[in-house]
Amino acid sequence: MIQVDESVAVVTNHDGQPISIDWRGSSYLASGSPVRWYARKSWWTEAGQAPKGIGPQLVETEMWRVRAHHESEGGVFELRHNLPEDEWKLVRII
Repeated sequence: MIQVDESVAVVTNHDGQPISIDWRGSSYLASGSPVRWYARKSWWTEAGQAPKGIGPQLVETEMWRVRAHHESEGGVFELRHNLPEDEWKLVRII
């Protein structure tokens, strides 16, 4: 497992599922069905910066596990999708 925590560009399908990930100059194409879940944020470190009315986004973040490949390289990518900013981060590669 490789810990990463880097911003990435993600293209999604009409259902919001990641279909490609651009990371370090390479485009990785998703294969299979990505898995989505929600994880708890460290809200106690972010609460002082939170704007009013964001509700559940204060304590939960959308996570995705995507099997993806580029040429002969590939792996399982764990992504964090920060809303409402629509920012994607690559958290780790398994």
